[in-house]
Amino acid sequence: MTSRREELVARNAAMRAELAEMMEGLDRQQQGLIGLQERLAGLSATATSSDETVTVTVDGRGQLSGLELAPYATRQWEPKALAGRILATTREAVEKVTAQAAELVGPALPAGLSFEQAMRGELDPTQLLPEAMSELRGEKG
Repeated sequence: MTSRREELVARNAAMRAELAEMMEGLDRQQQGLIGLQERLAGLSATATSSDETVTVTVDGRGQLSGLELAPYATRQWEPKALAGRILATTREAVEKVTAQAAELVGPALPAGLSFEQAMRGELDPTQLLPEAMSELRGEKG
């Protein structure tokens, strides 16, 4: 009876140690994600139209955070054409900030998944679970 009890105590201790390691791994991942979120929040990008009439700045989420028009922009362009320039320049700035985000996030993504796929919603969480659990257990893929 004693050996069975000792075996159970040993198994329990091993499971507790494994759980503690997994929790430490989760904590490290969480801290890494917090740092990544902070770096992403600090991103911005600026683009200027080819004729320098429009300058646009976007934040890390691609939201417009700055718009500058040259003093002569409204005289040089009809409203519809100027609006088109603003939109095109905004798209360029969003592309730049997206590239910056991809550089930051890319290394944190699972093997075989690109940032662009994740942004398009092509992420299948069921495929990530086995890999995440292996990482938590310290197994190499």
